[in-house]
Amino acid sequence: MVLKAFLDTNIILDVFHRDRPFHLSAKELFSYLDTNKFEAFYSESVLTSMTYILRKAMTPPQINSAIKYLIHKVHLLPCFQSLIQSSLAKNPPDFEDALLYEIALHHQLDYFITSNIKDFKTIEMAALPVVKAEVFNNILKKEEKYNYGNYDFVYSPNEK
Repeated sequence: MVLKAFLDTNIILDVFHRDRPFHLSAKELFSYLDTNKFEAFYSESVLTSMTYILRKAMTPPQINSAIKYLIHKVHLLPCFQSLIQSSLAKNPPDFEDALLYEIALHHQLDYFITSNIKDFKTIEMAALPVVKAEVFNNILKKEEKYNYGNYDFVYSPNEK
């Protein structure tokens, strides 16, 4: 079973902006995405926020390339009025985070990946764990090990 994960705005920013503190974790996450180890999802607001923020660090052609990559690899999820109402009912500290979480919850994803888990403490539910990219990468590594029979060895030419 392939895991399905929602990518928060900051994860998208982390992968495309080398100066961000979680760039390497996000880069590793996207290497798993490139090899189809999981399915990734986001909402249109993630895409528009990303382009607005990255325009300070990237040229328009670079941003367009990033968008082309994302629309090829990451699935876009719709937002409904009922999800907006559900988000508001939770009195979240950050409405945008709550709305993205509701979108992921509604679409029954397995994980919500973010660099900023503190904003999700009051709204997180057991059905949709909120994790950092580094944690999700470790989950994928464990899945890989399990799927290959848990063979944990290294070949050494000196061994007989």
